[in-house]
Amino acid sequence: MPRPATRPADSTAFTDFVAHASASPDVVGLVLSGSHAGEGMATAHSDHDVYVITADDRTGAPAALLDGRRSAALDVMRLSLSEFRTRGLPGGTDPWDRYAFVHSRVLLDRLDGTITRLVAEKAALDAPEAHRLVRSELDAYINSLYRSVKSHRDARPAVAHLDAAESVPCLLTVVFALHQRVRPYNEPPSRRRQSKSTDRPSSAQRASPSASVLILSAT
Repeated sequence: MPRPATRPADSTAFTDFVAHASASPDVVGLVLSGSHAGEGMATAHSDHDVYVITADDRTGAPAALLDGRRSAALDVMRLSLSEFRTRGLPGGTDPWDRYAFVHSRVLLDRLDGTITRLVAEKAALDAPEAHRLVRSELDAYINSLYRSVKSHRDARPAVAHLDAAESVPCLLTVVFALHQRVRPYNEPPSRRRQSKSTDRPSSAQRASPSASVLILSAT
């Protein structure tokens, strides 16, 4: 079934906001994330998620930049450049938000490619990071799974199910990390789309899903 088209009012509000923010000297970057950043992902209920990145020496954003925030059309988040550098990364702010950058689009980059580079770094795992993630999350998965098995043995089905459920996110993180990919949100595959920077498979990404299972079993 075809997806409903996005509301024209949403597109207009988004276009107007981007034009206004781009004209502000305080703004050094604009990044569109969420469903509108990926082709074929938006629905009639989708808003436009926009990161507004300001220079570190700007203590506050112009009030006009916050117009429409948390409306049906726009979800605007203002971050300083320093805050944006660590956004979504381990040890930084809101690491859960990392997948938002996998299919994001840079709308404005006044820093000679710095914003574009930072987005690309968030969108994929490098080899050392993937290795660390596999080790830590695989350990967490095995621990939760073992606790679940023990609870089944001890006739505690509710606890066993909870531990088994908690193990699943760890396992999914491991499977994607083996391919140097950020674990996606829980959405139908048809709505997920890797960014152009991660469409080209690396040597790790060329491994088949069955290869991932074999690696997990061997480990």
